[in-house]
Amino acid sequence: MGSTPNKVLGVPIGLIQTSWGGTRIEPWISRNGVSAFNWITAPASEVETDNISKDLPTVIYNAMINPLIGFGIRGVIWYQGEANRSEPERYRELLPGLVEDWRSVWGSGDFPFYLRSDCPLSLWEGTKFCIYQGSTASGFFCYFKFRNGISLGCR
Repeated sequence: MGSTPNKVLGVPIGLIQTSWGGTRIEPWISRNGVSAFNWITAPASEVETDNISKDLPTVIYNAMINPLIGFGIRGVIWYQGEANRSEPERYRELLPGLVEDWRSVWGSGDFPFYLRSDCPLSLWEGTKFCIYQGSTASGFFCYFKFRNGISLGCR
C-alpha cells in the first residue's frame, strides 16, 4: 500500500499498520470521539478483561491507536466498512467523526485521510468525498479523501 503514495508524492513512505479484520468503526474512535454520537454508549472506564470485546466502542482505539499518538504522522490510509454495511446512514456520520477525532488527538492539523471503503457506493455517491468509483466482483467501491490535494489510487 505504500508504493503508490511513494510514487505519487516522490518521498519516502513509512507505514505503521494497525489492523483487525471484521471490526466495526466504533471501536476505533476515542471515548471523547464517541461522545458526539448519542446512539453509542462508551464502556465504563474500568472494564473487566473478561468482558472486553473487539466490538466494544473505544476498545481498539485504546489498545492500538492511543499508543501511537505522538508519532509524527503525515496522513492515514483507512480501509474499513464491511462490518458497518447494515447502517450506512450512521456510518456516513461516524467516518467523518473518526477523522475529526484522530486529527484532534494528534494535534497535527488537517493531515490527509485517504480511504478505501466497501460500504455501499450510494452512501458516498454525489458527495464531496467520492473521488473515484468503480466495481469489483464483490461489489462497489469508492476511493475518497477528506482533504483537497493529490488523489491516491490505493488498491
